[in-house]
Amino acid sequence: MVSVVTAAVWGMLCALPSGVIAQEACPAQVRVSFLDYDVPPWFNGTGAEFADPPGHVVVWIQKAIAHTGCPTKVVLLRRPVKRFYLELEQGMTDIVAMASATPERLASSAFPMIHGQLNARLTYLSSDTSLWVRQGDRSVQWDGRVLRGPQGFKVGVSSGQGSEALARKRGWNLELGVNGVSVIDKLLAGRSHVILLPDITVAASPPQEQARMERLLPSLEQTLFFSPANKQFHARYPGFMSRYWDALCQISRAEPDLPMQKKLPPCR
Repeated sequence: MVSVVTAAVWGMLCALPSGVIAQEACPAQVRVSFLDYDVPPWFNGTGAEFADPPGHVVVWIQKAIAHTGCPTKVVLLRRPVKRFYLELEQGMTDIVAMASATPERLASSAFPMIHGQLNARLTYLSSDTSLWVRQGDRSVQWDGRVLRGPQGFKVGVSSGQGSEALARKRGWNLELGVNGVSVIDKLLAGRSHVILLPDITVAASPPQEQARMERLLPSLEQTLFFSPANKQFHARYPGFMSRYWDALCQISRAEPDLPMQKKLPPCR
């Protein structure tokens, strides 16, 4: 199932400013994929459709596309993690809403770049990525360099996400979950001693679950999130993507309900 933008949003997309972008520089349609589980307040709702309200990231992306000056039809898709990235690589979706810049993703998809390097200033969202244990569990210790735990313990991570790449880089034994929700479920059920997830993923879980979890400090890294494109789509519409990334950056920092967004670096 797909979710096409509402008539009100479509009207906004068609209300072009003076100096309309040349039609050949604009895609007629852009397919944007989101993960199919709930990560409030960024995107809300589980499955094929969004809740009402849909979440900050959904609104930001619709506004950013409108700010490109292109009369582009926007199709919103919800996808499981593995399909989310596979469809991007295969050109079955044009843009994914939210992804960290792992080496594998930088090689297979298009991120905002400057002088041949990732343009970190154009991140629109960031989060610490941390280790989490059950509240009061002292069987796992982390000093910022070495992770110790019971014999044979594994680190729970979301398959295909940046936390998996980060954990593999450390050489840890992994317990893979299909998404952040399942990783947390495994921890709370005692099937994992420790998990590695972005803090925003844990913050999106129900309060009663958060109360049963404890973060181990220091965090491993600050993870920056972008909205990358299929490489062929970016090659066809580089101007559109450049304007989209810049607009998404600016819009996300101006969100009045999220003052912490102003702590991100300037977009330029």
